[in-house]
Amino acid sequence: MYPKIYLRKESSISILQGHPWIFTHGIQGNPKLGDGDLCEVHTESKFVGIGYWDTKTDIAIRILTRSVETIDESFFLKRLTALKAEKERFLESSNA
Repeated sequence: MYPKIYLRKESSISILQGHPWIFTHGIQGNPKLGDGDLCEVHTESKFVGIGYWDTKTDIAIRILTRSVETIDESFFLKRLTALKAEKERFLESSNA
């Protein structure tokens, strides 16, 4: 689906525990991706998620999802709609 990026063994632990960022030093090799390109993230044996690439900071990949899915307009619409519904639960009892 998207280019595959493999993590170094020592950086796989925090990602598997749910951390959403992958730092440059935690990636195997030197991927040829442009800023904003989507990529699949893998350990040696496991799919971890899909994220977007960034060369301008030490955070090389920010995970968007831990599922195999297409990242498109409907992905973001679904996520933002769910976020709005979650926040509206709290607005009923708030004067903010």
